[in-house]
Amino acid sequence: MKTRNTAILLIGLICVLWCSAFFINPEPIRLPQTLFLDRIVDSDYLFGHNLLSAVLSGVFLLAIAASTFFFNSAFSSGINYLLPTLYMFLVLSNPYSVWFTPFHISGLLLIWTSFYSAKYRVTGQQFGDLFMIFFFLTISSFFYGGTIWMFPALLFINLMASEHKFKYIVTSIVGLLLPLVLLSGINYLVNGWEDTLLLLQRYVGQLIDIEHKTIMFTAAEICRFVIIAIFTIISAYHVFSNLDRYKIVKSKSYLRVLLYLFVLLLIMLIFVSNNKYPFGIIMYFPISLLFYEYITENAKKRIGIYLFVFAIVFLAERMIYFIR
Repeated sequence: MKTRNTAILLIGLICVLWCSAFFINPEPIRLPQTLFLDRIVDSDYLFGHNLLSAVLSGVFLLAIAASTFFFNSAFSSGINYLLPTLYMFLVLSNPYSVWFTPFHISGLLLIWTSFYSAKYRVTGQQFGDLFMIFFFLTISSFFYGGTIWMFPALLFINLMASEHKFKYIVTSIVGLLLPLVLLSGINYLVNGWEDTLLLLQRYVGQLIDIEHKTIMFTAAEICRFVIIAIFTIISAYHVFSNLDRYKIVKSKSYLRVLLYLFVLLLIMLIFVSNNKYPFGIIMYFPISLLFYEYITENAKKRIGIYLFVFAIVFLAERMIYFIR
């Protein structure tokens, strides 16, 4: 009953954060370029501040929250609606997240990358699941190039346990390259060989492009990042310390959640050029899972206190946007 009431309270806070974001005027930011969307649609309009962008953002955020819930219910016991509301609460602390961005698309694809990675390990090592890991990963990198660098971690975390290592490596490489081959083939038929070479060159550049960083924190943003960082460290330590106590399926899946968090953190530190980007859409998938696990297993009596602290920080930052 207590966690259900907490979820209801979170929904109320989510509505406040979501609605208030449309009435503030944050500084414009230049979003990362996507590989091909600007060839078929007006990406400036798609990722702009308009009704279409707001609707698409809402649809994708709800899809990501539902996918996070599905990931947890597939590899852990119990069904609880606190997890998707916790994810949405964290994401919407950044007002830029209510407008559609490449992070929305990449984030949804990365969750399914993570799902198939865990599913491959815990349900009999089906090579169809292995293929889907890297297929989704490459498509995700079309929208945010830095995510491709999850490839080494995703490859090696299951390699040692695989009984057919050669087939494992071949299937992984095929899954990784097939989206790029399909995209190049379609582009060749439509635009010719020279344009396809330019497209591939642009893709490679996108994977290694480390832009000049524009880091400008307000005091409220620093408070938000610090409190989330502290709680993430506490939650990650709790989960890591209890891996040997979990059931095998849960232990294997949460080991991967910890790995995803570490690798994604490195990727974001290297590739994110502006701290105002809504990169939390990607980062808060593993973080919300760790938060949820810690709260429900170790801190049920303190949920209200934690929620109160987060709410004060998030709402105070939102008020500052209105005042200035």
